[in-house]
Amino acid sequence: MTMMRSILFAVLGFAFISATEAQHACLWQKGQLQDVGSLGGTSSASGINDAGQVTGYSFLADGITYHAFLWSADTGMADLGAPAGYTNSRAYGINLLGHVVAVAHDIAGNTTAFFWSAESGFVAIGEANIVLSATAINDHDDVTGTFYSGGVPHAFLWSPQGSLRDLGIAPNGASSYGLAINNRL
Repeated sequence: MTMMRSILFAVLGFAFISATEAQHACLWQKGQLQDVGSLGGTSSASGINDAGQVTGYSFLADGITYHAFLWSADTGMADLGAPAGYTNSRAYGINLLGHVVAVAHDIAGNTTAFFWSAESGFVAIGEANIVLSATAINDHDDVTGTFYSGGVPHAFLWSPQGSLRDLGIAPNGASSYGLAINNRL
């Protein structure tokens, strides 16, 4: 089996399409740059898996609301929407199963991190305004990101089968942030 090298490509978060069109995320694959499109406005990509699926967020045609998306060459861009009670969502990471980690915002400004899969939809990771971000997911559905403990940012580990685990702060440290995770836990 030949591995295909893909690069999620962005210039200042976007690839500029033309002076009259919105800025879109692009994927460089097989020596070609491909526009992944949008949900009606600008788009920004933040994650890619080995299957070439891309995730990120796109503004809708209203230019105010934005939703997480899942893109593949076969299906194009799919709007993941936002969890019930939330207006906006942004996806940050994707694993080989096509499962996504995202953050959603409601109209009051509350932020909650979510795990998303086609089977379960959005599943909250922690509580509103406690979990700041979910930034990465491995192929076992283990998620890392940042939550607040006593008002201080702490890295966490979470899986759909378990609870949020505080990874603590290094000695003499002031805070910690979960940014990436591999499959070797």
